[in-house]
Amino acid sequence: MEPNTNARWILGLKHWQLFTFIVAPRILEYLFGSFRNPNQDYYWIELCYFTYLLVLLCGWIYFTTINLYPLLPANLSMNLGKFKRAMAFSFFPAFMLLALALYRETEGNGGSGFFLLALLIGLILAFPVICLFYAMYFMIKTLKGVELQRPITKGDLGFMDFTILYPLIGVWLLQPRINHVYEMSNIMQQLQKSKTSMI
Repeated sequence: MEPNTNARWILGLKHWQLFTFIVAPRILEYLFGSFRNPNQDYYWIELCYFTYLLVLLCGWIYFTTINLYPLLPANLSMNLGKFKRAMAFSFFPAFMLLALALYRETEGNGGSGFFLLALLIGLILAFPVICLFYAMYFMIKTLKGVELQRPITKGDLGFMDFTILYPLIGVWLLQPRINHVYEMSNIMQQLQKSKTSMI
């Protein structure tokens, strides 16, 4: 399979850079917190931050996976189409939360109708959360498959792999491995090109 070049720069991001992307909005919010009006409800800032985190996490998982997928060994078969569908549903909570915020703004006081809607949305969001967990598992399995260059068993997946469930820690442990795989793939591609030019 031909290498994918969509947002391939993500594979070269250092762990501290990715961590900065995650925490920077929260730091800015803290720095400018003194300018807030204590009589105003700033819940929309939390919603925007959650949406930002979700998009960042999903983008990291998606583009890392589709760029590592072509590096899998030929004897390891994984359903990339199923992964892409799961990722599409994973973005659903962001739109639902924005809709919830808009409803609260238009209703004004957020009465009982608001809480019933919030409960309904919470039940609806269960499926996208499952899809996100599946996408995380797919990314870890892809990374492990590229590292080991053989089919993956359950015993191959360890605690370090599933730190992706808590990205604040996961980026420090997983991104260096992604960087290493990316560097090795570039070296292999250069060797293949040099061999081709010599023929």
